Amino acid sequence: MKNLMWFFIFLFMIFFNSGLSGQKYDFAGGLRWGGNFGFTLSERIVNNITLEQNLNAEDEKFNYSVLLMARHHKRLLTNRFNWFYGGGAGILNLKEKNNFPSKNTLAIGLQTGLEFTVGRVSISGALEPLFYSDRSDFRFNMGQVISAKYVIIKRKSEWKENLKDRFSKKKKSKKDPWWKFKKKK
Repeated sequence: MKNLMWFFIFLFMIFFNSGLSGQKYDFAGGLRWGGNFGFTLSERIVNNITLEQNLNAEDEKFNYSVLLMARHHKRLLTNRFNWFYGGGAGILNLKEKNNFPSKNTLAIGLQTGLEFTVGRVSISGALEPLFYSDRSDFRFNMGQVISAKYVIIKRKSEWKENLKDRFSKKKKSKKDPWWKFKKKK
């Protein structure tokens, strides 16, 4: 019963926060691990959506892979901790197998995971199912990825700007007090 209550609280937080912003950066880049080693770049294109480019090195199945994914972020507890999901397409270079030479093929990828940003460091863990054709038949590969990104361009916080405007000391103009009217010429 207690687990069921926490599950409903979790669902409530996801749906309650669905319209709020979900990530703390506009542009970030870094490294990713998970069966292979690679580089990743993420750029916010609209309020809750980022475009992520992934370049992965060699692993047991592929020589390299290049993927472009769109991700939708949903804030969980704060803007710094969010859940994301999305998908995209890319190119895989399959390794030589038996008598077959290496081959480029198109891949469709999905992604879901959690992301946490502290200061200028963003750490995320994701599940990445990948669908591709392997010479004669259709294949599926499930990957788990951990990435660490450096936030190159931070996202400006609207509420901080509002607080600065509201509580900053404004210099009073010594020209004309506010109660005097301007003279007509």
